[in-house]
Amino acid sequence: MISSIKDLERRRALSAYQFITRKLEKIEEDENKKDKNSLRSYCVKLPTMILNNRLLETLLFFKSKKGIHLDIFEEWNSYIGQVEELEKDDLMIELINCEEDNNKISRISEEILSYSVWLKRTALAEIVDNEDDLE
Repeated sequence: MISSIKDLERRRALSAYQFITRKLEKIEEDENKKDKNSLRSYCVKLPTMILNNRLLETLLFFKSKKGIHLDIFEEWNSYIGQVEELEKDDLMIELINCEEDNNKISRISEEILSYSVWLKRTALAEIVDNEDDLE
């Protein structure tokens, strides 16, 4: 059991690192420092947004936006498909359709929250804040 928990933590960490580095490479190609700071800011806020607004509402918010918001939504969708068997391709639709299966909703919510914590940690480690540049 402990081994599978460690493996899951490693999978979360690796996926978060790959997502952040992929986004940073694209942002650096576009030479858009504002997007870099936005990515860091949004990733830092993810766990709090999920806890305060609940998962479905947070998913709806991110899916309704463009740019980095939508990229984060698509990353959640992609990640949860790797660790949880979904009947639908869209995480949001999956959550809406499985109203009767509270265990599945809880598992998905906990997994997305845990993954979001890794996105936050990775963003804080990999993306230097503008204020840090001044020191």
